Amino acid sequence: MSPQLSVDLRKTLAAALSGFSNTEGGIIIWGMATKRHGHSGLDVLTQIEPIGHCAQFARQAETTIPSLTTPSITKSTTKCLFEKKRDKKGVVITFIPKVIGDPVQVVSDTTFYFRSGAEFVKAPYEMVKRLFAATESPELTPTITFGENKPNGEGFLELPITLSNGSSAVARFITVSLEIINPDFAGNFSLSEFQDVSDINPGKKIFVLKANEDVIHRGLNAHIGRLRFRKPERDGKLSLDVKIFADKMRARAVRFELTYAQDSFSMILETPSFVY
Repeated sequence: MSPQLSVDLRKTLAAALSGFSNTEGGIIIWGMATKRHGHSGLDVLTQIEPIGHCAQFARQAETTIPSLTTPSITKSTTKCLFEKKRDKKGVVITFIPKVIGDPVQVVSDTTFYFRSGAEFVKAPYEMVKRLFAATESPELTPTITFGENKPNGEGFLELPITLSNGSSAVARFITVSLEIINPDFAGNFSLSEFQDVSDINPGKKIFVLKANEDVIHRGLNAHIGRLRFRKPERDGKLSLDVKIFADKMRARAVRFELTYAQDSFSMILETPSFVY
């Protein structure tokens, strides 16, 4: 069989994502049949039913998961298990980690779930209140937006940079640094609102923003600057490292790989990491 993520299956998956994330995490197994045990009430494995085009289904699950909840679940892992290496049928396993931060809510029905035995049940108000109260750390994420990024009449490109906060904890005392890894790719770099500190970082092109008087709330994205540089003379990649520091937040680093071709950019965002 080769299942698809139908509307009903997406609802079931969304509830599982919320329930696992709001408790201790868990594993979703695709391609197995279960039966409810009469005494314990737990689901017991009765049959393995391998999924056709297993890898394709795994990719579908991976791309769907972030869209089903808020905050989005971006650290899940989905793998295929095959009986033989050349098999196309197999079992898909998705690991959902416990989320540290705001409780996870299903987008479609705005419900918070938690794991209770073998079920995912609606979290009562008092539980949701406690989960939000436990959130102490903001979660700042940078975004480079493109839109119309053709060179202007002077041959310069401008890329707006924004910060979003994925946590209900307010972000304060924010510092952002942006390093251009390969500045020779283009020229005349400038970044509005940022200070160019390249002179005290020999051999590097680094801009720093200290927004100590500003705060960022969840859902209110903040425009922090606009990277401006001369149009590259050749197609290629521009690499940017963005580091974010804020009060009560573990500093984060994000690498942007901007591919330039035919007078426009496409972007690859690498998995964020911690600075320390």
